[in-house]
Amino acid sequence: MHTWRNIFFFEGIISVLVGAYIFYILPNSPETATFLTSEEKIVAVQRLHLDLKSIKMEATNKKSFKRAICNWNIWLISMADFCALMTNYSMGLFLPSILVAMGYSGIHAQLMSVPPFIWAATVCVVVAVLSQRINRKGLWILIVMPFTAAGFIVQLTAKTVAVKYFGLFFCLTGSFTAAPLILSWSVDNSAGQATRAISSGFVITFANCAGVLATWTYRVVDAPKYKTGHVLNLSFALLSLPLTVAAVCNLMRRNRNRAAGKEDYKLQGKSEEETADLGHEHPGFRFTL
Repeated sequence: MHTWRNIFFFEGIISVLVGAYIFYILPNSPETATFLTSEEKIVAVQRLHLDLKSIKMEATNKKSFKRAICNWNIWLISMADFCALMTNYSMGLFLPSILVAMGYSGIHAQLMSVPPFIWAATVCVVVAVLSQRINRKGLWILIVMPFTAAGFIVQLTAKTVAVKYFGLFFCLTGSFTAAPLILSWSVDNSAGQATRAISSGFVITFANCAGVLATWTYRVVDAPKYKTGHVLNLSFALLSLPLTVAAVCNLMRRNRNRAAGKEDYKLQGKSEEETADLGHEHPGFRFTL
């Protein structure tokens, strides 16, 4: 217990110190970013204008809170992220225990948990870059999460240790990649600045509640097969798929309506300042699928 407390203490204090440092060095806007040249600042401001349909700094108030939370898409994304984090946390917490059940022991179980995480981290970075290049997030979530489902099916059905171990790579492929991808998707589909901050904060808060449930997925009484934990994670991996499909379909519908001019009425009778304050409700804003 003493050693474990030290691990949590040092991991925690590093996060706190880095967070405090970032608070002072992170610029409030592109114009105040000391690491950008004058030309880069102009480009950054223009990109924000094209993305947000406004360069006005949005105030954090009841309107921005309502715009962020009273949004079907944010709720669908939050539930999908809950599912992804459920599998992610379960693997992060119990992968060594699962490896012990396969026959590994002590330090060997810890060491054997490293390759699946290295693989998952690599996939996560590659998919993040590709999703940004093609400006698609939902598509990639639908590609990677079936791998996680397949991984848990392998855990439930495989008879040999080698196959079960190979299945762990699949388990982590989707969960490790989808969770951050879903969060960035929520940011892409929210505008102004305050609305984005509230939306991302809500998604993080809601989805991280999965960590509470994940602590009970792999119980000692279920060892060594851990059938309950595998079935739960398989179920959540599968549940993430229709939630993501529903979010994509909803965003496609809204983009079609805007392209057809069905939301142009939102601009009628509004001043330039009121129009700039519409955020992602602006008819010119296009959602990322």
